[in-house]
Amino acid sequence: MSPQTFLEEELLDATKNYTYGLAAEGTVVSKTGESAVMKFELLEKVELLIELSDRGFTIAAVRSLEDSPEGSDVEMKATVGTTFETMDSLLLTVSPAFGRRHSEELFRKLSVLR
Repeated sequence: MSPQTFLEEELLDATKNYTYGLAAEGTVVSKTGESAVMKFELLEKVELLIELSDRGFTIAAVRSLEDSPEGSDVEMKATVGTTFETMDSLLLTVSPAFGRRHSEELFRKLSVLR
Protein backbone atom coordinates (compact mmCIF):
# COMPACT_ATOMS: atom_id res chain seq x y z
CA MET A 1 0.00 0.00 0.00
CA SER A 2 1.41 3.39 -0.98
CA PRO A 3 1.85 6.10 1.70
CA GLN A 4 -0.78 8.17 -0.12
CA THR A 5 -3.36 5.37 0.08
CA PHE A 6 -2.46 4.60 3.70
CA LEU A 7 -3.02 8.21 4.80
CA GLU A 8 -6.31 8.43 2.92
CA GLU A 9 -7.53 5.17 4.51
CA GLU A 10 -6.49 6.39 7.97
CA LEU A 11 -8.56 9.57 7.57
CA LEU A 12 -11.59 7.70 6.27
CA ASP A 13 -11.37 5.14 9.08
CA ALA A 14 -11.00 7.89 11.67
CA THR A 15 -14.25 9.56 10.70
CA LYS A 16 -16.14 6.27 10.22
CA ASN A 17 -15.29 5.40 13.83
CA TYR A 18 -16.94 8.62 15.04
CA THR A 19 -20.15 8.80 13.03
CA TYR A 20 -22.09 9.20 16.30
CA GLY A 21 -20.32 12.50 16.96
CA LEU A 22 -20.08 14.06 13.49
CA ALA A 23 -22.77 15.68 11.37
CA ALA A 24 -21.48 13.90 8.24
CA GLU A 25 -18.71 11.50 7.26
CA GLY A 26 -15.61 13.11 5.86
CA THR A 27 -14.48 13.49 2.29
CA VAL A 28 -10.84 13.35 1.23
CA VAL A 29 -10.19 16.52 -0.77
CA SER A 30 -6.48 16.15 -1.58
CA LYS A 31 -3.61 13.75 -1.13
CA THR A 32 0.11 13.67 -1.77
CA GLY A 33 2.82 11.22 -0.83
CA GLU A 34 3.32 13.08 2.46
CA SER A 35 -0.22 13.96 3.53
CA ALA A 36 -3.95 13.62 2.95
CA VAL A 37 -6.56 16.31 3.62
CA MET A 38 -10.17 15.68 4.60
CA LYS A 39 -13.12 17.94 5.27
CA PHE A 40 -16.03 17.04 7.53
CA GLU A 41 -18.83 18.71 9.41
CA LEU A 42 -19.08 18.89 13.18
CA LEU A 43 -22.38 18.83 15.09
CA GLU A 44 -21.88 22.57 15.74
CA LYS A 45 -22.42 23.21 11.97
CA VAL A 46 -18.74 23.99 11.46
CA GLU A 47 -16.62 22.45 8.74
CA LEU A 48 -13.07 21.33 9.56
CA LEU A 49 -10.26 20.72 7.12
CA ILE A 50 -7.86 18.19 8.64
CA GLU A 51 -4.45 17.23 7.28
CA LEU A 52 -2.96 13.87 8.25
CA SER A 53 0.80 13.50 7.89
CA ASP A 54 3.64 11.83 9.76
CA ARG A 55 3.27 14.63 12.36
CA GLY A 56 -0.34 13.68 13.15
CA PHE A 57 -3.77 15.27 12.59
CA THR A 58 -3.46 19.02 11.93
CA ILE A 59 -6.36 21.45 11.77
CA ALA A 60 -5.81 23.22 8.46
CA ALA A 61 -8.97 25.35 8.37
CA VAL A 62 -12.25 26.02 10.18
CA ARG A 63 -15.33 27.37 8.40
CA SER A 64 -18.80 28.20 9.72
CA LEU A 65 -21.60 26.80 7.61
CA GLU A 66 -24.60 28.92 6.63
CA ASP A 67 -26.89 27.61 9.35
CA SER A 68 -24.33 27.52 12.17
CA PRO A 69 -25.02 29.46 15.37
CA GLU A 70 -23.18 32.78 15.40
CA GLY A 71 -19.79 32.49 17.07
CA SER A 72 -19.76 28.68 17.08
CA ASP A 73 -16.41 28.64 15.32
CA VAL A 74 -14.58 31.37 17.25
CA GLU A 75 -12.73 29.10 19.68
CA MET A 76 -12.21 26.48 16.97
CA LYS A 77 -10.45 29.00 14.71
CA ALA A 78 -7.84 29.49 17.42
CA THR A 79 -6.83 25.84 16.92
CA VAL A 80 -5.92 26.21 13.23
CA GLY A 81 -2.37 24.91 12.79
CA THR A 82 -2.54 22.75 15.92
CA THR A 83 -1.45 19.13 15.50
CA PHE A 84 -2.90 16.24 17.52
CA GLU A 85 -1.62 12.68 17.86
CA THR A 86 -5.10 11.19 17.45
CA MET A 87 -8.43 12.09 15.93
CA ASP A 88 -9.93 11.50 19.40
CA SER A 89 -7.88 14.26 20.96
CA LEU A 90 -8.56 16.63 18.06
CA LEU A 91 -12.33 16.16 18.18
CA LEU A 92 -12.52 16.28 21.98
CA THR A 93 -10.57 19.56 21.93
CA VAL A 94 -12.59 21.42 19.29
CA SER A 95 -16.12 20.08 19.64
CA PRO A 96 -18.06 20.16 22.92
CA ALA A 97 -20.97 18.39 21.17
CA PHE A 98 -18.64 15.60 20.07
CA GLY A 99 -17.37 15.32 23.67
CA ARG A 100 -20.91 14.80 24.95
CA ARG A 101 -21.73 12.22 22.29
CA HIS A 102 -18.40 10.47 22.86
CA SER A 103 -19.13 10.11 26.58
CA GLU A 104 -22.63 8.80 25.84
CA GLU A 105 -21.23 6.25 23.38
CA LEU A 106 -18.61 5.04 25.88
CA PHE A 107 -21.28 4.69 28.56
CA ARG A 108 -23.51 2.76 26.14
CA LYS A 109 -20.68 0.37 25.26
CA LEU A 110 -19.81 -0.17 28.94
CA SER A 111 -23.47 -0.82 29.78
CA VAL A 112 -23.57 -3.62 27.20
CA LEU A 113 -20.65 -5.33 28.96
CA ARG A 114 -22.53 -5.68 32.24
